[in-house]
Amino acid sequence: MRKITVKADIVLDRRVVSIEANGSTMEVGETIRNVPKMEKLASSNLVVIVASHELVNPASTKFCTKCGITMPAKSEFCHNCGAKQ
Repeated sequence: MRKITVKADIVLDRRVVSIEANGSTMEVGETIRNVPKMEKLASSNLVVIVASHELVNPASTKFCTKCGITMPAKSEFCHNCGAKQ
């Protein structure tokens, strides 16, 4: 399974709107498509998008139920946010 992380910053009226999504390519694409007026924002403002990917072995990892970060499948608590799994 391939996991990707996409971070986008949109400069909008002297503000920066930040978006971050991680998961499978399908999940990330759906998240970005669900941002209200994303197509209009991207075509009329400065947008910086950074994406990275990693291969994840599904048998040895899982995602935190609270923050979504990848973690060892045997973990009882998330090392990022501390949530009990």
